[in-house]
Amino acid sequence: MEAHPHMSLTDSSAIKSNEVPPERLIRIEELTGVIGLCRSSIYKKLAEDPPTFPRPIKLGVRAVAWTSSSVQQWIAERITQTVGE
Repeated sequence: MEAHPHMSLTDSSAIKSNEVPPERLIRIEELTGVIGLCRSSIYKKLAEDPPTFPRPIKLGVRAVAWTSSSVQQWIAERITQTVGE
């Protein structure tokens, strides 16, 4: 089964079947919608020492993206922290 190139991180079919979604790159526009933080908040988290958000991958001179697995891991860690409190 070939994955759709624009499959969402929250694709319900992947969640229901316990499949691991294929690794893909997420640009900032999609990232802000997925995690609910604005662009400036993401970059503030990256500027912290140590960074509290995954580092992006450089795609070009002015283009970066995040791996879907690093974003999913960050989301899972936030959930674990919240549940553990």
